[in-house]
Amino acid sequence: SCGEKAGGKLGLGYEASTNTQALIIKKLHEIGVNYIAAKKNHAIAITTSGKVYSWGNNAMDNGHGTTKSANEPKKISALDGYKVVHGAVGKYHTVLIAKPKY
Repeated sequence: SCGEKAGGKLGLGYEASTNTQALIIKKLHEIGVNYIAAKKNHAIAITTSGKVYSWGNNAMDNGHGTTKSANEPKKISALDGYKVVHGAVGKYHTVLIAKPKY
């Protein structure tokens, strides 16, 4: 990822103003990502097993039960009983398509 990092939007695990060189988001590299969606304030990644991670500005709570921004991808635990197959993000919201795992 590269670009403006305020609020942890690049998912690199630290804060800074900008990043002009593209860097690998290590946490995502380790878990196998199938899909990524990003907008101005935050991003999500959907793994090959249907788990969802989000990071960035969390002012409106991106599924973690807090408004503290996340500097790196964090799994949305509330979705553990579901397999997410697709998602989209807006400026302050996330929409997901999921099916129960049972």
